[in-house]
Amino acid sequence: MIKAGITGIIGSGKTTVARVFESLNVPVFYADQEARKMYGDKKVVRRVTDALGTKVAGKDGGLDFSALAQTIFSSKENLSKINAIIHPLVYEALQKWIHRFENTPLLMYESALLFESGFHKTLDVTICVSAPEQACIQRVMHRDNISKVDILRRMHYQYSDSVKCQLADHIIINDDKHMVIPQVLDLHHTLLSLPQSQNT
Repeated sequence: MIKAGITGIIGSGKTTVARVFESLNVPVFYADQEARKMYGDKKVVRRVTDALGTKVAGKDGGLDFSALAQTIFSSKENLSKINAIIHPLVYEALQKWIHRFENTPLLMYESALLFESGFHKTLDVTICVSAPEQACIQRVMHRDNISKVDILRRMHYQYSDSVKCQLADHIIINDDKHMVIPQVLDLHHTLLSLPQSQNT
């Protein structure tokens, strides 16, 4: 089994690339989606509100995700508090998920914070989906209906495209000029050709 991690800055298209790998029968663990599920757990809600205050609490007993995002990305301290709660839970869920695919040759872990969280150290190979920052901003503004200021604030707390690409073993370019699918197909072939002894 080869465990690959895929990342990129917000709006880079990492999830789209991961979906292409899924179409090639590669199981993908989506860290952001998993984290979102955890926010629905009452114990997690309690820990989050204890850490950040009742301002992030929703009227239904859950979390106000708009307020949560504003609070998390208002300071490095708040972001660290949330990461300390969520990252261990995501890691635990990932390990359980991996055990479900013991005989699968290639698994993929998709995460915006692959390097920032340190999760890359548990994987065999890392991939960065690279895209121009302005293109990413436009994509996110259109997709999520949030302001450029909010997007830049989130980017501020993540590694830049250049840093992620320097850290990654492979790069997929998603700049609306290079065709993505042929890049994914080539990389898929490369990953499946890696010796299984690389597995950690």
